[in-house]
Amino acid sequence: GGHEGHEGHDHGAVSNEAPAQISQKTCPVMGGKIDPKVFTDYDGRRIYFCCPGCIADFKKDPAKYLGKVDAEISGKGKG
Repeated sequence: GGHEGHEGHDHGAVSNEAPAQISQKTCPVMGGKIDPKVFTDYDGRRIYFCCPGCIADFKKDPAKYLGKVDAEISGKGKG
């Protein structure tokens, strides 16, 4: 195993905004605001969700939700 335990330990400095390096702002499943602590890695990418339950939905049909993420990051019509 190569899991590093250095992420997610800065509990004292939690802000309301996602870190700047996250280009994704909304959950592809529910359409809500993502939680930076709730994500899954798929095909070398990190996809964020509003809640852990959405990860299960994502894994049922990843291609569908990946398309939503791509559309959002590349600039969707409504803002």
